Amino acid sequence: MPPEFQQPRFGDPYWGPGMHHVLGLRGVLFLVFLIALLVIALVALALSVSSRKRAHLGGRDGVGYVAGGEALAVLDDRFARGDIDPTDYTTRRSLLTGTPPKE
Repeated sequence: MPPEFQQPRFGDPYWGPGMHHVLGLRGVLFLVFLIALLVIALVALALSVSSRKRAHLGGRDGVGYVAGGEALAVLDDRFARGDIDPTDYTTRRSLLTGTPPKE
C-alpha cells in the first residue's frame, strides 16, 4: 500500500491533523470565548450567592447587625424601656440606617 494511504501509527512524527485543523482559528477563538464566558458566569454566581448570604445576616456587610434586620426594633425597644437616652438613640439609629443624625 502506498504511504499516502497508510494510517499513521503511534510514535510516528505525524499523528494526524489534530483539533486545530478541524475547528480552524475561528473555532478555537470561539471555544476560548465560551470558556471565558463560563468563568465570568461562575464568578457572577458566586458573588450573587455571597451577597445574598450577607443580606440574610441583616446588613450590607453583615457586621454589627442583628440577624433578620431586627436591629432597629431592638433599638426602639431599648429606647422605649428607657435603657438609652434620646441623643444616644438618634446617634445609634443614624448609624444603623446610614443617614446623618437629625439635630
